[in-house]
Amino acid sequence: MKRNILAIGGVVLGLLSAGLTAVKADDVAVKPLEIVSARWGVPGSDMDITEKVKGDVVQDCILEIVAGNGYAGKDPARGKSKSLTVVYRVFGEEKNLVVADHKPLQLFAVKPTQELTVSKAFYGNKEKCRDVTAKIQQVVAAGGKLNINNGTMGGDPAYGQGKKLYILYSLNNEAKLLSVPERMDFNAADLTPAPEEEK
Repeated sequence: MKRNILAIGGVVLGLLSAGLTAVKADDVAVKPLEIVSARWGVPGSDMDITEKVKGDVVQDCILEIVAGNGYAGKDPARGKSKSLTVVYRVFGEEKNLVVADHKPLQLFAVKPTQELTVSKAFYGNKEKCRDVTAKIQQVVAAGGKLNINNGTMGGDPAYGQGKKLYILYSLNNEAKLLSVPERMDFNAADLTPAPEEEK
């Protein structure tokens, strides 16, 4: 089965709600993300960037890029509105994702849960990462805040290179990805939606 999805934005973040919990990573499946193909351009004038996209998948389960000529390395259709089309496979299902020029793309494979669940957390980049799931689960369970750096993340997995904290989580039966650049703060409140304003 193939589904067509138009990517129009990123994750919406908000405030911490009561009853915040985190469960063990083993309780939720994080599956590999398989990139089948990736093409940039317009019909009849595009280019194959499959290998480039495959190379940017972090820990076999996270892809976070921004579509554009800069990413693709070339403009295959000057003066025309272009898009990135990615065919990928996850949980045994093949899907087709279309992303407009300059729009962010996030792909990941997490089984959704109703309660807030931190399934997996990595610190690093596409070359090298370290698993920091237990650390982030503790911060979330305590409703805390943490500056993301080599010290708080238990070491430097990619010396001299830019790094991020990647958090795969789910809430209200929706799987999500949050990434926090090195030296920025992660707040447990970032994983929960803002409560509705009182009328």
